[in-house]
Amino acid sequence: MIYTINERLRDLRDDNYLKQIEMAKILGITQANYSRWETGKELIPLEKLNIFCNYFHITMDYIIGISNNRKCLKEYPFNNKIISKKATLNETTENHQIDYQSRERLTR
Repeated sequence: MIYTINERLRDLRDDNYLKQIEMAKILGITQANYSRWETGKELIPLEKLNIFCNYFHITMDYIIGISNNRKCLKEYPFNNKIISKKATLNETTENHQIDYQSRERLTR
């Protein structure tokens, strides 16, 4: 059987006798937000997925369906610096393109 992310979120919560509101508090979100992830209306953000996986000591591979091995032996911190670095690079690239376009207009 192939599981979807939302099914794995729901099953793990149910298996641990937690209500949606309790899971939402653990993740620092509203119950409505969590419900949208569990029903598949929205995808869970990577940062929240990391918290979820660390809480239940499971791998992200398990949640996204790459593996059926649940257990994770190590807790992984969420590294927001990588994402910030990429955003800065994109902003720099966009600014460079704008500068290049401005110079091109001036030389015409």
